[in-house]
Amino acid sequence: MTKSIYLNHTASTPQTEPILGRASDMAQNNAGGYSFTLDKWSRLDRFLILGTDGGTYYVNEGTLTRENAGVVLECIKEDGLRTVNRIVEVSDGNLAPKNDPAIFALALAAKNGDDATRSLAYKVMPKVCRIGTHLFQFADAINDLGGWGRGARKSVASWYTDKEPDKLAYQLVKYRQRDGWSHRDLLRLSHPVAKDEGHGRLLSYAAGKATADDILQRGTPSVIAGYEMAKHASVGQTVDLIKSFNLPREAINTEYVNKPEIQEALLQDMPITALVRNLGNLTKSGVLTPFSKGTTRIIELLTDATRIQKSRIHPMAIYLALNVYASGRSVLGSGEWTPVPAIVTALNDSFYLSMGNVIPSGKKILFALDTSGSMGNNHYGQVNYDSPIAKAAAMALIAAKTESQYEI
Repeated sequence: MTKSIYLNHTASTPQTEPILGRASDMAQNNAGGYSFTLDKWSRLDRFLILGTDGGTYYVNEGTLTRENAGVVLECIKEDGLRTVNRIVEVSDGNLAPKNDPAIFALALAAKNGDDATRSLAYKVMPKVCRIGTHLFQFADAINDLGGWGRGARKSVASWYTDKEPDKLAYQLVKYRQRDGWSHRDLLRLSHPVAKDEGHGRLLSYAAGKATADDILQRGTPSVIAGYEMAKHASVGQTVDLIKSFNLPREAINTEYVNKPEIQEALLQDMPITALVRNLGNLTKSGVLTPFSKGTTRIIELLTDATRIQKSRIHPMAIYLALNVYASGRSVLGSGEWTPVPAIVTALNDSFYLSMGNVIPSGKKILFALDTSGSMGNNHYGQVNYDSPIAKAAAMALIAAKTESQYEI
């Protein structure tokens, strides 16, 4: 039996047209096809989790950022408290590979919400801005979005005063400045009141009001003492200081950082996020070779489930690091290395271990993967070592390992 002419035109709809009877639910996307529209809250989630870093094949980064800023503002206007709480859930729950979108959205809420929204945004800021880099990003966003008010000053001040002395000292040494901001800048703007003598010395040190000798003589947390001594130390002395004071990479003289003995010393307690970023450099310097002490230590760190959990690193961060390292060349610049097979295997194991850092949604989810020809190309975004379909499949795999109800 031959279908009627009417059915021939309605049973199958080309992608360039909306489905018959569903036009009100669909819109033309940036690729020229029609797809179902998302409500503003789903678009907020998409921005917080995926961000706009690097743009897409069909739309550039700047346009995406402007569009998503508009969505965030719409959500803030409709329900500011819900928006802020969702920002915290995504950031603190480790639902996104990067924290940048959450910081940007929180700054928008802090500057554009009603009184209750602004108050909550500033109150939860330390939950979203957990490290110095995050704090500098938030300060930069606040500055660009209209400047500093009482709420911003109080929020930034509490970031410093609410931390235990040892943890604050580590932040002051490891994250001294980012994006044109330093701790001295923020302390001058926020005017925190030290809660005790120990905090007062740390704040005075960060503001440049205390001398190194004063810091060393008055029982300041050891990481600062080690950092001050490392400024004038030889390579051998720096190795001893790293081991004695657990100094981070940022505390080492620049001219020493890439020396093999320094890099090997830093491996004793290097944070996972910093570790996966520096695997290529460690291999180029000769620290990582088959059966070397450095390789043995790296494998221990990458397969330590407790350490992976405490790091809060997202599985996609491990996945991208795995692809970059296995490729033997850096994303930016001309750095090249010969990957150590055992490190590649350890990164793969770490990818699965880090899935425990993802909090399941508990929802019923259908994952539809685009397997068209363009998804097989590897020229999208900033990382050129894997195709978009492979990245999409990795994301689906993460969800399959963490969700209880799903279909792919």
